[in-house]
This record gives sequence, structure tokens and C-alpha cells, in this order.
Amino acid sequence: MTVARRVAEEMGTKIGHKVGYAIRFEDVTSPSTRIKYMTDGLLLREALIDPLLSRYRVVVIDEAHERTVHTDVLLGLLKGVQSRRGDDFRLVVMSATLDAARFVDYFPGAVAALVRGRQFPVQVMYTARPEDNYLDAAINATLQDKLTSLFLTTGVAPGDPSVGGAAPRELLVLPIYAALPPEQQMKVFEPAPPGTRKAILATNIAETSITIPGVRYVIDTGHVKARDYNAKLGLESLSVVPVSQAQARQRSGRAGREGPGKAFRLYTEASFGQLEPTTPPEITRCNLASVVLQLKAMGIEDVLGFDFMDPPPRTAILRSLELLFALGALDASGRLTPEIGSRLSRLPVDPMFGRVLLAATEMGCGQEAAAVVAMVSADNVFHTPRQKEREWRAARLKFVSREGDHLTLLSVFRGFMELPKDSNKARTAWCSDNFINIRALRKAEDIYNQLVRFLGPPSPPGLGLPLASCGDETTPLRRALTVGLFPHAARLQPDGSYRVIATGRQVFLHPSSVLLERKPDVLIFNELMHTTKTYARDATAVEARWLPELAPAFFAAKAAAATAGPSAAGAIGGR
Repeated sequence: MTVARRVAEEMGTKIGHKVGYAIRFEDVTSPSTRIKYMTDGLLLREALIDPLLSRYRVVVIDEAHERTVHTDVLLGLLKGVQSRRGDDFRLVVMSATLDAARFVDYFPGAVAALVRGRQFPVQVMYTARPEDNYLDAAINATLQDKLTSLFLTTGVAPGDPSVGGAAPRELLVLPIYAALPPEQQMKVFEPAPPGTRKAILATNIAETSITIPGVRYVIDTGHVKARDYNAKLGLESLSVVPVSQAQARQRSGRAGREGPGKAFRLYTEASFGQLEPTTPPEITRCNLASVVLQLKAMGIEDVLGFDFMDPPPRTAILRSLELLFALGALDASGRLTPEIGSRLSRLPVDPMFGRVLLAATEMGCGQEAAAVVAMVSADNVFHTPRQKEREWRAARLKFVSREGDHLTLLSVFRGFMELPKDSNKARTAWCSDNFINIRALRKAEDIYNQLVRFLGPPSPPGLGLPLASCGDETTPLRRALTVGLFPHAARLQPDGSYRVIATGRQVFLHPSSVLLERKPDVLIFNELMHTTKTYARDATAVEARWLPELAPAFFAAKAAAATAGPSAAGAIGGR
């Protein structure tokens, strides 16, 4: 969004006219649009409907070095499009840190061109010893800077006390991350007031995607949040991991865009030498269920034989096939089922959440399920200022459901939707009083409306499914959640931890969960996050008897494996 708005501004046109953008759940284009910025995932969804991408004459894949899972799938598809369309189609792959030889080898007849950018010298400095607390070290380094600094960290949360809270008056602290509203993202491009230094807290969006004027110092924490997939266990988790050497160089380079600069790496030079040279492609370390589902929807049945630039582990593909079969998306021959599989492929959400939505339309709680999926898709609903933690806890009690986090999020969404839609003042005040991130709620509202359009209307893209409400009855919604999230079911252990039923992995309830004190016997959760422990995030209490009832094939296989013995149980434990 930020890049599209900047290009539109430089071309003297209004965003959405000659220059537009499209992201998940938002399309700002028109018939007059000639340059369209979009996410790789959205272009991949367009390929489901138009496999030859006939609407486009030129496709530019930027930041290809990031090697997201969608980018890798797109590269394989675009290779076929180029072969079939010939001179009618042009593909440009761009990156600041690209291994050009790999791409030239992958695309027959490709030509590599080097465009030299202006880069000033950057002095790189390391710490003398490892830093125990890189956040404190970064803040100290920032306070010593005399010019604009860019602080690259793993994440910036709304209400984070490091964003402005403890800054001296002459230091202006601004965040920049992908989920930040566009108008707030644009603030980082504005010059600092006279007599004020500017410090920008950024995620890896600032590594290559944008150039921020005035940055002469870069502070690199040496860490990034990344998803990791354990194919053996069939579980995906979000962890803080070291950057690669290529990422570190790219971060340092941000200091030399406009003049000589300095980069402070908050790790030792020896540690830099031990980093991986490049970041492993995401497709080799993530759950591939969405990828497999989309390839199947495009008629590509031999997923294992698809021409990936870097083929993912065979076990990861097999686990994804097993998961889709357990969800009812694939039949015994591996083809999409019409009632579930083909419908799931048309929903712009993860297959597990898509299955929740389909089940909810049958169970009479489609509206509630759409609201819950929208809320979990909008990050950081609550912001928790440390200075007002007691007030925040009191405010959250108004929304807490003893059934769990999903229903608590539903309660927040309902409260927000009851406010007058045309009264921005009332909505803003309500969110402020309840320590709720209004940006997240607006995003959730947009996603909810999109999901309703995908599910309800009988004409495309709608599936023509009933969208009833279960009112205050919670059982239908919890059962619908179980239908989609059963692989993430966990049972309480004597020590207060949980054990994932499908894999036997020990997990702990996330400290933010409303179930932390109650701890039900069985729950389902959204995802795992690994820090000092492995935490289950966004959990809801369910009944143990629902599991074999609502996912019979999955739990029948588990029972059979348990009967057959440990080796067999291990073979299908992550299904």
C-alpha cells in the first residue's frame, strides 16, 4: 500500500486511478488502473480463475529474495504462463540481494541485468560481547545517535512502551510495519520537526521494501520472526530466529542510501560469521496445506512433481495431503471434493479456518464464525499499556467469555458493531476506553464483510451458503471451531500444561489467554508461538466427545495407530 501510494503521488495521480493496489480483503483499483500493486498471494488467487493471467501483459515480482511460499508457487506458475503465452507475456524478477544465477538457470532464456544503485559507504560496528537484552541495547544506541535512526526489530506492537513512551522530548519515535494503517505508515517519510531527532522502529518491511529519507544510522537486533513447520509433528510455530548474513547486509545498507552512514549490529562479529548465508525459502519451512489446495484447484494433481525452484520436503507435502483429506477437502484418490475441497479453494483463508466457516453455515452460526475468523485475521486486537495494566484488565473483563479466546474476540466484535457506523468519534472513544486497537477492529470489520460476500450470495464469488446466527448460544460455534481446528486439539496434563492429542507435543497456554486460570480439560487453539516455551495462542474449550464425532476419519486413524503400537502411531501422529 505504501509503495503504491508513493508511486501514485510521484505520477501525480490519485490512488486507485492510474495506480492502484490490491491486498487480501481490499481492492483499490478501477477500470483506468494501469499499474497494479498486489500481494503475491492475491495474484496466486487470480491464477485460480485465470490460469494464464490474461489480464496482464507484464508481471513484476519484486523482493524475490524473500522467497515467500506464494512467490515460489507463483514463479512455478509464471514459468508455465511464459511458455504458453510466448511474446505476449513478460516476466521481470527483481531483488536487491538476488542470486541471479539461480533464476537464470530456472527460467530458460532469461537475461540478467544489473542496475547499479547509489550506495554510500556504511561503517559496520559490532558489540564486543553478546547482548543479553537487545531491546535495551538498541534503545541506548538510539539515544546516542545524532541523526535519524532505523531500529530493525522482530515486531512492533500497538501500545508498546518503546514506541514513544520513554523517549526524551527531542526524540520522535515512529513505528513502521506491514499492518500499520497507511496514513500512519506515511508519517515516517515526513521530516522531523526542528531540533528533533527521529527514530523509526521497523520490522523487516524496512529491509528492502521502502527507503526512508534521512536514515543515516541503522540498529540491527539480528533477529526476525519466522514461521517454522515440523512436518513430523504436523505443527507450525512462530519463533524469533537469527537473521541471515544476506538480511544483515541488506539492513546495514539502509544507512547508506543518501550519504555515508553507520550500522550497529547488536551481536558480535563472530556471531555474524556463524549466520546462515541466505534465508531458507519459506516453502521449505511452512505448512503447505494452502499451497496444495490451490494447486489442486488449478488442476495440478501431481503436487509432488510440481516445478518448484526449491522443492519443499516430501514429508511436508504428504502431511498437507493428509490434513486436507482429514478436513474432507480431498477424496481417497487425492482429488478435490465438490462440497468441501472446491469451496475451500475459493475462500481467502487458511483451509482449517475455511473448514470452520463451511461447518458453521451447516450448524447455524455462520455469522459468528465469520466474525471470529475476521478477528483472528486482524492482529493485536487489545493493546496493553504497561502503565495502565490494571485498567486494561478491568476493561477486558467486560468481554471475557469463560469458553475461551475465540468467543471473547466475538464479544469484542459485537460490541464494536453495535456502535453507529457513521460515528467515527464514538467508535474511537469506545476503543480507547476499552484499550482496543481501532485499526484492528476496522480491519476485522472489512474482513467480515468480505467473508460474508464469499459465503452468502449465490453468484460468484459467493458460495450461496446460509449465514444464520446462533445468538448467545455458544455450543454451535465451538463445535464448528472443532471441525476445522481438530488437529490443534490438546488435553490438560497434571502439571498444568497441555499435550497436543495429534502429536503428543507439550504446549502451554499463552499468558494472554482468558482460559489461563480455568484451564479446561480439552481445548483447541489457533497456532503455536515459541519463545522460552511453546505457547498455544487463541484457545477455546471444547468437549472431548466432539472430537471423534466431528473428525471421525482423523481420530479413527489415531485409535488404529495406538492399537497397532508405537511405531505405527508415530507414523501418522501428525495427520
